[in-house]
Amino acid sequence: MHRDTDQPSLKSQDTKEVSEMPAKTVRDAVECGSIAPGGVTVQTLKPFTTLSALGIGYGTTNTAVGLLLVLGSTLPMGGTPLFFWGFLVMAGVGLATATTLAELASAMPHPGGQYIWVNRLSPPRYRRFLSYMIAVVSWLAAVATGASACLSVPTGFCAIISLLNPNFVYKRWMGFVGFQLLNILTVICASFEHALLRILKIMLLFSL
Repeated sequence: MHRDTDQPSLKSQDTKEVSEMPAKTVRDAVECGSIAPGGVTVQTLKPFTTLSALGIGYGTTNTAVGLLLVLGSTLPMGGTPLFFWGFLVMAGVGLATATTLAELASAMPHPGGQYIWVNRLSPPRYRRFLSYMIAVVSWLAAVATGASACLSVPTGFCAIISLLNPNFVYKRWMGFVGFQLLNILTVICASFEHALLRILKIMLLFSL
């Protein structure tokens, strides 16, 4: 019995070919995610090194800086018990969140994250609506996180000044000016991709 050799076997269909592509991928790869049609996994080339990965990981999970930022708000409200037990609870929540996201990211890698996973795993009837809702919520969460980070630095800086100088009076415009300055600095640093990796390495060494 003649067998058509042009048709791929079942084993070859299950295997995925991994190819490296530049940052600007084809339209299908952008729409469908990192896994493009045809069983080809698209991997974007990034100038990451081991030190760069350590810098990013340490910068996002910098325990010392995080404790210093919440020290002024937790001590007056709950004292030492809130500071200690709150840190342990948030560490457990962060570990659970990271584990869940790592499992989904390894199975369906995509820079979009949650809204792509919802689009692929939800029922077809509600897929589009839920994907849009998750995307909006993720965007609002990113805006709130960035705003709180830019506001915590000038607030903590003014708190240190008031601690050293009791005559110092905090004004709302001081926090606004500090917020905008840090926001502009963040935009400038994030606008240069190759310089950002060097900045992360410097911040890693500085924080250590």
